[in-house]
Amino acid sequence: MSRSLSPFRFRPQVWDLENRYAPAVLSDNLSATTADTEAAVGNTWLTSSFGTGASAHTLNNVTLLLSNPTAGVAEVDIYTDGGNQPGSLVAAVTSPSTYSTSSLAATTFTSASGVSLTANTTYWVVLKATSGEFDWAYTISNSGTGDGFQGTYGQSADAGATWFTYDIYPTQMTVTVDTGTSTGLPGAVAFSAAAYSATESSGTATITVTRTGGSTGAITVPVTVSGGTATSGTDYTGLPTTVTFADGATTATFTVTIIDDTTVEGSETATFSLGTPTGSATLGTQATATLTIADNDSTATTTVTPKLTAVATGSGSPKVIVYNADGTQAYTLTPFSSAFTGGVRVATADVTGDGYDDIIVGAGPTSAPTVIVYNGVTKAILVTFNAFESTFTGGVFVAAGDVDDDGRADVIVTPDQGGGPIVAIYSGATLATGGTTEMQRFYGIEDSSFRGGARAAVGDLNADGYDDVVVSAGFLGGPRISTYSGLALASSTRTHLIGDFFAFEQTLRNGAFVTVGDFNGDGYADIAFGGGPSGGPRVLVLNGKTLTTSGIDAALTSPMANFFAGDSSLRGGVRLGVGDANGDGIDDLLTGSGDGEESQVRVYSSSRITSGSTATADASFDPFSAVLANGVYVG
Repeated sequence: MSRSLSPFRFRPQVWDLENRYAPAVLSDNLSATTADTEAAVGNTWLTSSFGTGASAHTLNNVTLLLSNPTAGVAEVDIYTDGGNQPGSLVAAVTSPSTYSTSSLAATTFTSASGVSLTANTTYWVVLKATSGEFDWAYTISNSGTGDGFQGTYGQSADAGATWFTYDIYPTQMTVTVDTGTSTGLPGAVAFSAAAYSATESSGTATITVTRTGGSTGAITVPVTVSGGTATSGTDYTGLPTTVTFADGATTATFTVTIIDDTTVEGSETATFSLGTPTGSATLGTQATATLTIADNDSTATTTVTPKLTAVATGSGSPKVIVYNADGTQAYTLTPFSSAFTGGVRVATADVTGDGYDDIIVGAGPTSAPTVIVYNGVTKAILVTFNAFESTFTGGVFVAAGDVDDDGRADVIVTPDQGGGPIVAIYSGATLATGGTTEMQRFYGIEDSSFRGGARAAVGDLNADGYDDVVVSAGFLGGPRISTYSGLALASSTRTHLIGDFFAFEQTLRNGAFVTVGDFNGDGYADIAFGGGPSGGPRVLVLNGKTLTTSGIDAALTSPMANFFAGDSSLRGGVRLGVGDANGDGIDDLLTGSGDGEESQVRVYSSSRITSGSTATADASFDPFSAVLANGVYVG
């Protein structure tokens, strides 16, 4: 004969093991039911009778089950036969959950709270609540190796048989500990990141939702659009209303279909929000995420003017000469006082968005980190600012490109020797109006203790419409190169486009000069590297498409060009720049002479770069007719 023991619902209370209450009599081999029977705390105690004869009582297997607490913390304390407490079997149960443990241990069981319990050892199990309320039940089956209960002991006679009686209190029982199992929690759901990105030509964007802190049960999570500038049905489609996690799954994804329209509209965003999940799961911290969709349509048609080329003195009188595409001199700038002899670094790009290149200059060593942007047409100063702390006098390098795809070139500034490998990006849209907005500032070479500075270049390496940023280590560093996605930078995040690599032998300690241009006209910007100060005038050109689609090793194994710009025995390094010297619409490579050399600019046409016939330059000229201690900078 067997009867069922209903689960009892206990309200918060710390139990006194010595309490006694009116008994209810149960027979042996009991089993729990799933019925939810309400019982007031302390109004029942249970008696079970077992076997016949002092040596013939039935030994039992006991399973303790904490089922679906509705709130608070449930604790199961463990006591030895001698009354000592080694710890708690369950230190805390978070609503809702289930915890169960069974007797008949064959191995050592380590409880959820880290308490080690030894197999085949009898312990008291005391259930108590510190807050909330919860159900509990236990099952007794006839397969144990130790007595199933702890309580009072007595004998009675029934039809000539002797019965041994054990009193079971709602607060305690004895089990021989076996391996325990926990059904776990449904977990908390959240987006895997705060920002995602795609271009109109991507076709789709995949958004990932994660489940942490548990994965029990299948759950669904509502998804809605809560903001942004993109329009459903016009800019994207296919957003689901829910995301589903299978039982045990910790990640789920949904796909947004991107519409590749022909409208010139700039980047647009869609912000997604997660709703309350099913299955008692909860929302994590990252309950919203923003997808940025980059426009791939051309800006309004403008008259294309050939690129300007600028060359600057690396030392001596601070002079910049600007050339037209046909090689004729356009004008000369003197950006700093004639008393300043630290040299000028230069770049050209369309900051104003008028279709004409503007001139960006940075002061060399011994000056504050001053940057000046000139209107390329009027030669008027658009803005002057210090890119770093005014006390830094190590000089700065400048580069420019449209990082955020708004039709205006942004200005990238890095420090020379004495500064960390910091990259500061300033919005071209703001610079064009005389202001400064710093879009990003970060360590381009991820070594904050390095003090050799850094050099940067900008171009669209992966043809996604956003100019990417390439950073090389400065003097005293190895020729280490890092690349950063312009799309990510425009979204206020940072993502390496490819892994870091060394342009030259990694044992060198003069860094590398770098420039970016599309030398083969395939839409992917290529990267050119030049030897740093005290190095030879070596030039290495890597194919951007190969680099971003096939990897670093493939690009290094088959470079577009690898040559010395001038006398290979010189050790002043070589500065690099890009310009359309022959007006064919394809970038050509410019090189500037190195430290302590006669000023010299060489032009290598795109066809010469792609054909590998770089033994001689297409053209060369001496812009300053002087030997310059810090070479010639080109941009």
